[in-house]
Amino acid sequence: FGTPNNEALIPVALKAGMPVLMPYTGAPSIRKPEYVSVFNLRASYADEADKLIQHLTTIGFKRIGIAYQNNNFGKEVLLAANAALEQRKLKPVAAVSVENNASDAASATATLLASQPDALVLGLAGKPTIEVIKSVNQSRKGLQMYALSVLATAGNLKALGADGTGVAISQVVPFPNNNTMPLVREYQQAMKAAGINEFSHLSLEGYINAKVAAEGLRRAGRTLTRDAMITSMQSIKGFDLGGMEVSFGKGAASASRFVELTVISSQGRLVK
Repeated sequence: FGTPNNEALIPVALKAGMPVLMPYTGAPSIRKPEYVSVFNLRASYADEADKLIQHLTTIGFKRIGIAYQNNNFGKEVLLAANAALEQRKLKPVAAVSVENNASDAASATATLLASQPDALVLGLAGKPTIEVIKSVNQSRKGLQMYALSVLATAGNLKALGADGTGVAISQVVPFPNNNTMPLVREYQQAMKAAGINEFSHLSLEGYINAKVAAEGLRRAGRTLTRDAMITSMQSIKGFDLGGMEVSFGKGAASASRFVELTVISSQGRLVK
């Protein structure tokens, strides 16, 4: 879970010839072509940022500000958002960094708002996201804010409270209450069988990861080795999970490019 943790873990795993299954990060740094035994499923942060910029420009917003965390994650989101804007012959009206402890969230917000943006893209995770959203609402309530999937945890939504209302979040798995999709129906049945009736993008992503890992194990056969698991995971191409398709292969590109937008409702729940 997380970019720096995976950046530290992957070289150790590669040296041991061990496959790394479905890291929880969209960072390009762990999607290098030479990482042939790293199996990223979720869409990358670049995919998420591109979807956000595509949506903003489609609805006519051109003055876009970017808040990014002062770490690898934030800088990678900034790079991806800038590239997506450049493709559309645009530049951010402001791009401001925020420290990991959110100590400069208020001043960063002031700088962003001074640029008179139509909307903000938040390349932030954890406390910085919460503090920037709250600061924006204090000064300019109603300004559209767009964040990445890492915001969509129950803890973050609770911490935001009423300040979260209207914030858009990109997601890399289908909507967990959409029971018209076979994959989601199967997930819901499994959750209910375990006595859990609260559905979330996070637990659905875990379910998808486990389903794909199980398919890799099945293909590896009875004589399971690290090499056999790597080969079997690489063989997963065009695999339909029930409305969502994944394709690995050699190299660490994402097996899925799925990204869609959700919004936080006034009740603090995610809606489509």
